[in-house]
Amino acid sequence: MPRGSVRNDFATDVPTRVTDPLQLLKADRDNARNAGDPWADLCVVSSISPDGEPRSRVLVVRELNDQLALFFNASSPKSEEFTLLNRYPF
Repeated sequence: MPRGSVRNDFATDVPTRVTDPLQLLKADRDNARNAGDPWADLCVVSSISPDGEPRSRVLVVRELNDQLALFFNASSPKSEEFTLLNRYPF
């Protein structure tokens, strides 16, 4: 797919101060869907491994509402990183 067919400039839609990250994520996904972006339902979550290395993975955004829930295997590296560091990416 040619790059220009799905790229739009949404800079005018971005608030100057984000007070609700979920609202921004919803708006961004809606804009991407309306533009026909085939990747509109994907996002990247990043964490830091116990040895200090950054790690990122692509997640499918299945549903957006007023709460955020992530589902992953308890024995996965993601679970270990978030639990050991007592940090969450939100």
